Amino acid sequence: VTIDPGHGGIDPGCGEPDALEKDLVLPISTKLAQLLEQAGVIVVMTRTTDESVSLDDRAIMAKNAASDLFVSIHCNSYEGEARGMDCYYHKNDSAKLLAQSILDRAGALGIVTRQIQKNNYQVLWDTDMPAVLVETGFLTDPADRAALLDPAHQDKVARAIADAVL
Repeated sequence: VTIDPGHGGIDPGCGEPDALEKDLVLPISTKLAQLLEQAGVIVVMTRTTDESVSLDDRAIMAKNAASDLFVSIHCNSYEGEARGMDCYYHKNDSAKLLAQSILDRAGALGIVTRQIQKNNYQVLWDTDMPAVLVETGFLTDPADRAALLDPAHQDKVARAIADAVL
């Protein structure tokens, strides 16, 4: 499984200086990798530090590893009111089923969820394997933001994704 902590390096993603997307998705992704590795899954991370990785390189890493799944982890933002976890897929029914399973598992753990959606993000269409992009919550929503800053909530997010993958 290739795990892709979104953004990084010169690309902070969304958020404010005390809660940048690139900084929040890395610990979630690291915890996800640990959970999968404990279950015997071989994991490839597109980044393990605050570094810039191109969208092309993220897909190439997954292809070169011959990964069975690609999971990209992100935080969302919205100029209005929005709260909860979304999950995107692009290519096939396997990715759609994984996206739904992630939201189902998250909901069972008490995480606010929204919906799965088909979308044309490059990391979804440029990979050869089923791929999902998980928006773990909205940094523009005070409740989501507080939760995403909490290591216990980060653990729940990683557990939900790991359970769905497994």
